[in-house]
Amino acid sequence: IECNPVFFSYAVVTIHRAVLFAGGTDVNNIRTESSSLDKHLGQHWEIFPYISFGPKAVSSICLSSNSRTSSLIIALERSTATMAMSLGLEEVGIDLRLIDVSPIEYMKAIKNQ
Repeated sequence: IECNPVFFSYAVVTIHRAVLFAGGTDVNNIRTESSSLDKHLGQHWEIFPYISFGPKAVSSICLSSNSRTSSLIIALERSTATMAMSLGLEEVGIDLRLIDVSPIEYMKAIKNQ
């Protein structure tokens, strides 16, 4: 997003890996400048262009990380998930759970009490 000082990204986190969708079409600079992520996650993280984020990418990542598709559940935050994402994931047969508050916001609220 040009001329915007706010960093926009999406992340898909599974038990075995983390996938970040950020930046423009050339994500090599982010990968080479992210030594802190490498220290924390090792080689268990990947980065893709922001524009490639969508239902197909999410379902592909989740299905490749989970050998039992019958047990796969994806949680989407109701206030930020798009209708296209919800419908796209339902089309490939993934069990969706719409949640009111993200687990991260909930943990921050508890920490700040």
